[in-house]
Amino acid sequence: MKPLRIANVTYLSALPFRHLSECSSLIYEENTAIENARKLHEGEVDVALISCTDFAVHGGYVGLDFGLGCRTKSESLMLYANSPLEELKTIHLYESASSSAYLLRLLLTQ
Repeated sequence: MKPLRIANVTYLSALPFRHLSECSSLIYEENTAIENARKLHEGEVDVALISCTDFAVHGGYVGLDFGLGCRTKSESLMLYANSPLEELKTIHLYESASSSAYLLRLLLTQ
């Protein structure tokens, strides 16, 4: 069986996925989101972190039930979920998400 080829991005928000680089049964690499989209489209990788625009335009990809989004380069993260915020039981944050975690706590106490 061939090892799974995974392409991540170098952005801080993708830090949790970097732990995959420690798994010897995977082939892990980091690129820009644009390069990841190209590699996924051309079959050079099996799983890739790509922009939601590339995901929507392709139309044939299968997405995971979680993800992250960034409105601008200001690194303001947006929360996406399959359920209303009031029904969420767990929200995972990356290790250095101090301001994001604080804002999320404020949002959840409203």
